[in-house]
Amino acid sequence: PKPQNPDRVTSIIKMKKHTVLQPKNVVFLECDIQVKLSPHIFMSKTMAHNARRLCILGKHLEVPIIATRHVKNAFGDIEKTIGEVTHEGRKIFDKTQFSMLTAGPGGVKDHLRGMNRPHVVLYGAETHVCIKQTAIDLLNNGYEVTLVTDAISSMTQHDRNTGFHSLMQAGCKVTTVQSLVFELMGDAHHPKFKTILKEVVMQDPVDE
Repeated sequence: PKPQNPDRVTSIIKMKKHTVLQPKNVVFLECDIQVKLSPHIFMSKTMAHNARRLCILGKHLEVPIIATRHVKNAFGDIEKTIGEVTHEGRKIFDKTQFSMLTAGPGGVKDHLRGMNRPHVVLYGAETHVCIKQTAIDLLNNGYEVTLVTDAISSMTQHDRNTGFHSLMQAGCKVTTVQSLVFELMGDAHHPKFKTILKEVVMQDPVDE
């Protein structure tokens, strides 16, 4: 058989290269996990529980978190289970538009740009509406987007699945909370390994 052009092989290898997420280049975006919306969301307790785990993870790895509340008067505050573990690295923004990337002074878009972190880990509700529009905005602004599948949902399973399918086609990557935890730590000798193992990884799932 004809040998492959080495330049072409190198090009293919480069195309297949994937970025490993690291705490220093990542920001978490937590979208609209609110008390009056949650009762209508498919697997809402699991979503909130995993968002809580990500909040704890962000604290230990010094990954900043941007959280939003959508039309607070209508949908209420953020779920208490997340608020209980909040920290200085987590900032909350109110919004009415569906995308989290609110513009203008003091908006999410400027706040995110000032962090200079190219990789966004996105989770919350709803997959096919606010998550989708946020992810598309992020991609169009040059960010790499990773969706945490067990911390994202919609009112119906069909909308959830369709939202994921659409966003994966658009170029988003997917992960789970546990996969993300080990990717960000990178090594069992990480100084926070035992703490994160206890407070994040070994947490029992919730009953729906």
